[in-house]
Amino acid sequence: MIVNNFKQVEQFLQPITENDFWFGQIIKRKKDNPDMSRSERIIKSYNIKDYEHLIYFQEEIQSLCDYNNARFYLNLNVRDLKLCHIRLIQALMTNIAQDTYSAIYSKVDSVLGSTMTPGRTKYWIADIDEKDYNLVNELKDAIDNCNGKESTVFETLNGFHIICEPFNRKEIVFKEIKINSPTLIYFNKNENN
Repeated sequence: MIVNNFKQVEQFLQPITENDFWFGQIIKRKKDNPDMSRSERIIKSYNIKDYEHLIYFQEEIQSLCDYNNARFYLNLNVRDLKLCHIRLIQALMTNIAQDTYSAIYSKVDSVLGSTMTPGRTKYWIADIDEKDYNLVNELKDAIDNCNGKESTVFETLNGFHIICEPFNRKEIVFKEIKINSPTLIYFNKNENN
């Protein structure tokens, strides 16, 4: 099965400032590759400045994913280059003060993955891990009615991600709401595993 959400993501990758970017990663997971010794491995990270930039990398991303039996995830919450630089310096200074040193690339990825831009539209993900079209439609309608905004549905390997703006969690009770999490953009499941 192939999951390809490159086209659906276009509406989210609209920069407002020159410092805007979106953070994505190609991740090889043990659940797709049982022979792996650890739960996941990052193949490559991307800082995407707009939709055209993502499309520029699309062939490379798909090739790396296919070759490694890996998934490409993209966080739809915009990042700010200046703020990420500041947070990275703070994280590195904390490491120095504590005399703990990890691989610098993992620290960069950690900061880029966690730092959202204040004051900008936030996107949550309602994660449905089953191919239940009735459930996805009911939940999408409830979210849209609750926050007055149109949500977007992305297909995942085992279900759906409903990409939505924040809503009152007391009005809709659903366990799998992810606040600052990436969504699956591409995966070509290797049926041999």
